[in-house]
Amino acid sequence: MQTQHAVAWPDHREAKVFFFNGETAESVRLTTTLTHHQTHNKAGTVNGKCAPEDDAFYHDVVKALQLAKEWLIVGPGSAKDELAKHIRDYHPHLKDRIVGGTGRSPYGGPDRGACADVLPCR
Repeated sequence: MQTQHAVAWPDHREAKVFFFNGETAESVRLTTTLTHHQTHNKAGTVNGKCAPEDDAFYHDVVKALQLAKEWLIVGPGSAKDELAKHIRDYHPHLKDRIVGGTGRSPYGGPDRGACADVLPCR
């Protein structure tokens, strides 16, 4: 389905991608094959580093998004920032398709995070 718009809502276990235009809408649910364990302040790791990102999962999300011309990346948490960074690092030719994104910070305001330079507010 070729559409004008897509909204991606990623978290560390799955991503929901919604496609829509003036006449139709549909959605896709993608899941990761890696087990995600929530860590706070890098606790629970041997070397103090966070768990690695699932690049294959983010590649699948980008592949799904390519059916649309304009993308929004939304949702709580850091997965949306990781997806935007993945697009910037591995698919720089597609980063202009990101037309915006938002989330909620734990403080109630917009969460601009690492996406601030990729996800402009329009």
